[in-house]
This record gives sequence, C-alpha cells and structure tokens, in this order.
Amino acid sequence: WALSFAVLCGLWIAQISTGPEIDFQLPGPLPTLAGLLLCVIFLLQSVVSLGIDRRIERGVVRHFYWLIWYPLAYWMLSAATSVVGFLKVTFGAKRRAGTWISPDRGIGT
Repeated sequence: WALSFAVLCGLWIAQISTGPEIDFQLPGPLPTLAGLLLCVIFLLQSVVSLGIDRRIERGVVRHFYWLIWYPLAYWMLSAATSVVGFLKVTFGAKRRAGTWISPDRGIGT
C-alpha cells in the first residue's frame, strides 16, 4: 500500500505540474466522502474518549490538538519507512547476509 501510495502521489504531482493537457485524470490523494466519513468517526471516538478520561485525568482535553494529527504523522512515517526499506532491499548491496546480531546487554559479563 505504501509503495502504491507513493507512486500515485508522484503521478498526481506530475499531473498537476503538466497542466490540463492530459486526457486521463488521476484522483488526488486528498480524502473523498469515504475518507471524510472515516475522519468524522475518528473525531467522534476521540471526543467520547476524552469525555470519559476527563473525569480521571485532569487537563487531558489540551491534548486534543495532537490527537488529531497523530494518525496522519503515523501513517506518513509508516509509508515513508516502508518505501525506503523496500528500495534499500531491492536496489541495495546483494552480498550482505540478513543475519540478526543481538546487541550485548551486559547479561553475560
């Protein structure tokens, strides 16, 4: 999903920069009605959650601003990490073995 999202965003930016000469129009990455409905449901769940937690934790409502932006930051970071990792594995050095070496935590000393 992350690689297809990155490719479609690149095509969308290319489409915007070339102008309306192209007959084929790609939908943009901005949410449509289904995405808007998903955002409204998320906000309703967040408001209910904050209402429940408000009695236990004082001042939790001030975190509502960050609660809105957290999913966006999470999905963008996840998509970027997936794309970079895929490109490193696909086009990286082929002679390295994929072996996990556990760091020394001082247990054996």
